[in-house]
Amino acid sequence: MFSLKNTVVFAVLLLALLFGVVFWWSFGWQPNYAVRNVSVVDVKSGEVLTGRTVIIKNGKISSVSDHSIKIPKRMNIIDGEDKFLAPGLADAHAHITSRIEPPLYVSYGVTTVRNMWGEKPHLLMRRYGRFAGIIAPRLVTAGPIIDGKPKIWPGSVEITSTEQAKNTVREQVDAGYDFIKIYNNLTLDQFDAIAAEADKLGVRFAGHVPRAVPIRYAAQSGMASIEHLSGVAPETISDEFLSAVLIGGKATAAVGQQLLSGSIDAYDVVDRQKTLELGQELSNAGVAMVPTLIIRRGVFLNRAARRELLARPEMQYVPPAMRRIWEGGGRMQQDRFTDEEWDGLNAMSAVNGAQTKTLKEAGVLILAGSDSANPFVFHGLSLHEEMELLVAAGLSNLEAVQAATINIATFLDEEGEWGVVEEGAIADLVLLSENPLIDIASYRAIEGVMLRGHWYDADALEQMRAEAAEKFAAMGTENPINQRDQRRGGFAASND
Repeated sequence: MFSLKNTVVFAVLLLALLFGVVFWWSFGWQPNYAVRNVSVVDVKSGEVLTGRTVIIKNGKISSVSDHSIKIPKRMNIIDGEDKFLAPGLADAHAHITSRIEPPLYVSYGVTTVRNMWGEKPHLLMRRYGRFAGIIAPRLVTAGPIIDGKPKIWPGSVEITSTEQAKNTVREQVDAGYDFIKIYNNLTLDQFDAIAAEADKLGVRFAGHVPRAVPIRYAAQSGMASIEHLSGVAPETISDEFLSAVLIGGKATAAVGQQLLSGSIDAYDVVDRQKTLELGQELSNAGVAMVPTLIIRRGVFLNRAARRELLARPEMQYVPPAMRRIWEGGGRMQQDRFTDEEWDGLNAMSAVNGAQTKTLKEAGVLILAGSDSANPFVFHGLSLHEEMELLVAAGLSNLEAVQAATINIATFLDEEGEWGVVEEGAIADLVLLSENPLIDIASYRAIEGVMLRGHWYDADALEQMRAEAAEKFAAMGTENPINQRDQRRGGFAASND
């Protein structure tokens, strides 16, 4: 018979064993897979390697070989015939605002997210998400936005001195955030303090080029990436249209209306030579650009376009309270301009596209980012829309794929670790029914997603979306949304 002491010891050992099994299941054990007879999309060369068998062991790609190889025993077989195996996508500019959203990214093939406004829950999700049962992309996160006075967004950090700027950088680094995000209203002295402290601590800083800081100065100061083409317009718009573009509003709408009429084109508005010169300086300084072209769609809308977007099935993946704000914010803003003026403002997206293409030609590293959680920018799905807009701007299908895969890995100093289908890389993969190098929209034709070696077929991906829709619907329109999300939903003056 067991003594009390032996019983306690046995119970402790049993609990330890159970915990070990759970830990092993969550973090250690992974099934192994063979994707047989598949066409591999090589995002480095732009080639498609046909008739390959890809072996995945312990969450990594073990080999990429001719399909005639003998497949090891105890492998789960995925039939790749007539399909294309491509890297999982990365969103270089997104905002995850709840634990409901991460599976949506995975369901659309997004396996890495660069989160541009982080708080403590993001650190917890990054560290413990899988153990907590959350199917989530890998998360790289900034801390709270660092802005000057007055701060634009409630919840961001308002800097009033250079000493506070340095302290805030240190605090965010100590908290464990991956990089620092800066914003519009920082003074030049505050910007310099952040740049110096970030360099001292070995952390990157990125975000908006502050209004008080010239873009070339920001680049030379070590800014890692520039979001939304901020700071680009003054250095790239032709003299004829510069004042109208910088004034904004009706003046900019008038330029857009000329674009729509065909009396001018985007390269009349964009000075190609000036843009190439700026691009060469940004490239030499190692600054990446995240254009977020999709963002204009949700801000500059005529009434019919707004109704059309509100009727999209993807609206079920938006919290009801947020949806109500998008609707209400649109009505409040709508009377500022006529429908023709809204169309003109929307047409300026061609100018952003021309700037992006020319910067790419100059050697700037382009990263695909959606700015999800802004009006009508949908978690996961809108990264596909952003890639399609990059192609519409003149990038090749390959260049658009690279912007959402290998370019982001390179930017994070992780080239070869993910974003490719190569031996030794993390098995973040998407199985497609069509070739994305022929048609970029083929990245939507997802047969399955592999997330760090875990396989989710099309039915599982659809279930992720269904569960997200159900959870959002259950929230109800009375659910509170924090202030920064209210501003985002209400068409703030500056992108996030």
